Amino acid sequence: MEPRADPLSELTTLLRRELQLVDALRDALARQRAGIANDDPGALEASAREVGRIVFGLEEARRRRATLVGAIVGDRAFPLARFEERLAGPLPEEFVRARADLREAGQGAAHEVLINHAVLRQAVEAGEPMLRQLFAPTDDAPVIDGTGGRVPTRPLRRRR
Repeated sequence: MEPRADPLSELTTLLRRELQLVDALRDALARQRAGIANDDPGALEASAREVGRIVFGLEEARRRRATLVGAIVGDRAFPLARFEERLAGPLPEEFVRARADLREAGQGAAHEVLINHAVLRQAVEAGEPMLRQLFAPTDDAPVIDGTGGRVPTRPLRRRR
């Protein structure tokens, strides 16, 4: 049986894993924007599923992180940025680097989410007039089955 690492080393390893997930999230968000830009519903749907899987993985990693933080400092919700206050002596450089890298990547991912939100909102707003025009009743009824029957339409309502 392999000896168990000390909790701070385990936490450092977990932070590195979280960093990988955050980087994957940023990549998925970029693919989502590309799907929008290329008008590719399949890519957009695939990226949305991918983002969901990654967020689920991040939630699990954060639960494990809270458990380790609780074991180290006695408070599961204690912020990583304040570890120096609770631990005697300097923190290991690997931990400090992993913590800083994760913070930076998390801030970048939050920025990417804001960009995607704006891009998606603009895409919906730009597409809405086109959809209204497409589904608006006209004097020239579209032919459904060759008999000249009208396609039933109803006005689109904006979701809030």
